[in-house]
Amino acid sequence: MNIEEEIEKYEKEIKTLGLTKGLNLNSKQTAQVIGISPSTIEKWRKEGIGIDHIIAGGRVMYPIRAIARFQVLSQIKTA
Repeated sequence: MNIEEEIEKYEKEIKTLGLTKGLNLNSKQTAQVIGISPSTIEKWRKEGIGIDHIIAGGRVMYPIRAIARFQVLSQIKTA
């Protein structure tokens, strides 16, 4: 499976969680998907690391595709 196929797989899995009807999740929802605390998501954002995000109407939102991409690219492959 190539990277794009893995991203699409994660994207579909995230959408099945039913956290949103749109294309983006807030910090709390994103943290729930990744399995970390919302404060870590916020810390990463302020440090300029972590998941790509957008700011819409003063709200920080994380595109589901960016979350899926982050998950795929953060995997550590073992033998």
